Parts: sequence; structure tokens; C-alpha cells
Amino acid sequence: MPKSGFRKNAGWKGYKFAINPKGFAAELKKQLLIHANRVGMIAERQVKKTIQVGGFKPNAPLTVAIKGSSKPLIDQADLFAAMTFKVISWSTVFVGVFRTNENYNVARAVHNGAVISVTDRMRGLFLALWKVSTGEMDENELTSQRAQQLWERNQEWFPLKASTTAITIPARPFMLKAFADPQMREMVKKQWLGAVKKVIEKRSRKGKKA
Repeated sequence: MPKSGFRKNAGWKGYKFAINPKGFAAELKKQLLIHANRVGMIAERQVKKTIQVGGFKPNAPLTVAIKGSSKPLIDQADLFAAMTFKVISWSTVFVGVFRTNENYNVARAVHNGAVISVTDRMRGLFLALWKVSTGEMDENELTSQRAQQLWERNQEWFPLKASTTAITIPARPFMLKAFADPQMREMVKKQWLGAVKKVIEKRSRKGKKA
């Protein structure tokens, strides 16, 4: 009658050493740090691609006039350039716009949406631009940097209506859309699994020689 059981092959010694908790965690964290950097690059690239491709609600006429573009998210490439990543630890990677960046509030408003109350100063700005558009004022009379910047982008302006008390920025969740991409998620998964595989293979070879 044949005997049941199993036989350890030549690789058992290496595998046993590879998964031994002593030393495994330290080596894994070290390798994960390397792969975390790659994950950051993958995620940043995907977010920037999402910003470029768009697919969100188009800009309103006023926004088109202010930005000089009908494409949402792109404004002098400021948001695109502000997007970055930072490895926080072996298990955490930050991807987005830092709070210290001058474009942080813009990025947050664009991503989550916002309602901006119209102030007297805003009304005065568009009124002055309208007067320059109609020839009632000379463009050299635009003293604020913002007014001069807007005039360079567009030379046809209108004053805000009295009924316009707020400007609504629709939410364009580019971060959520980027992170939901199945291909990106698969690439990130491969990086984490690749780190584990490399450590096991490395320790396995070391264990065979021990």
C-alpha cells in the first residue's frame, strides 16, 4: 500500500527562510519604499492625463472669457503643474496639490465645486472691463494686475447682472476619476505585489546558501 505524505524539495529551506518574520518585515518595507515611489509616478501621470483628457462639464461663458478656454481644469497649466506626489512611508503615497502650493484652493474648488459670492469689488472689476470694451475707458486705466491680465485674454466684456449674486463652480472630481481607472489600479497592484515577490525571491536565495 503506497504511503501518503509529502517530501521537502531543495527549495524548502530557502522558502522557510524567506517567510521567517525575523528580517522579512524590515526588508519588505525597504523594498516597498522603492515601489511606493513608482506608484506615486503612476498615479501622478494618471491624474495629469485625466486633467488633459477632461470629459467634465464644459466651462460657462463667463469662465471661458476669464480663462480664455472652453476646456475645464486647464488654466495656464497652473493646476497641471501643481500636481505632484510624495512618498510618506512604505505604505502611503500622497498624490495631489500640497496645501502650501498657491494653487491649492483653486484645485480644491475645481475638484469639489464651490459657490463664490459676488462682491462689490468683483462687480467693479467687470464694470471697468466692460467700459474699456466699449471705449468709455482706456485700457491704461486698468490699474489692478488682475484686470490687466483679463484684458489681455479677452477684449469683449460685459458687467455682471444685478441678479447675479453668486458664481457657481461645478464639481469636476478629477482625482476620483483618475483613481477609479481600472488600468491604473492594476498597475499599482502590480507594484505592491512586485515588491513582495522580490523580497521573497531575494531571501529565498539567501536561505538556500545559509
